[in-house]
Amino acid sequence: MNLGPDNFLRIINFLVTGDKGIAKDVDIPPGAISVSGADHVVEVGGTVAAAVEFDTNDDEAVASFLVPRDYDRETDGLLFRFLFSHKSGTSIDVQPSHVTVARPGSDPEALSGYTAPNALTIDSDFGTADIRVDLSGHKVKPGDRINIRWVASEVEDLGKAALLGVRVSYRSTLVAYDEDSRCNL
Repeated sequence: MNLGPDNFLRIINFLVTGDKGIAKDVDIPPGAISVSGADHVVEVGGTVAAAVEFDTNDDEAVASFLVPRDYDRETDGLLFRFLFSHKSGTSIDVQPSHVTVARPGSDPEALSGYTAPNALTIDSDFGTADIRVDLSGHKVKPGDRINIRWVASEVEDLGKAALLGVRVSYRSTLVAYDEDSRCNL
């Protein structure tokens, strides 16, 4: 795509820096979310997971994200938006039960200072909405693996909810430079 007067603002929109780094978004598709009890739901006639379905107590799903090398540690802005929708039945509660971080060379541990919010009831009035898990200010570093575990509870009259995907928004430095991993072409 060429940069021209007709598309200039649209293309450089993500480069507006101000004093808070460059805003970037990364999507985590449903097929990349680990499940335990919950099911990957495939589109009709397709083979790719279109959603993660929660339909019984203790169904679990874990979204995992590797903090990229260009993550701006000074602004420390990291936001996960989970897109949920009501599928059927009366209601089901879901909540991010805990968040772990694994640094290279160490085992995963609970993210210090993070408090899980109360469970959210997803019912027929819910529609579709993004549920935010804000990890800004928790001093994560590039190379950390963040795992956010969601659990279902309080299923009422066969309530089902679908996790349609995750968008991770973070602040980036303009360049991630590391002499030891630089590619010499």
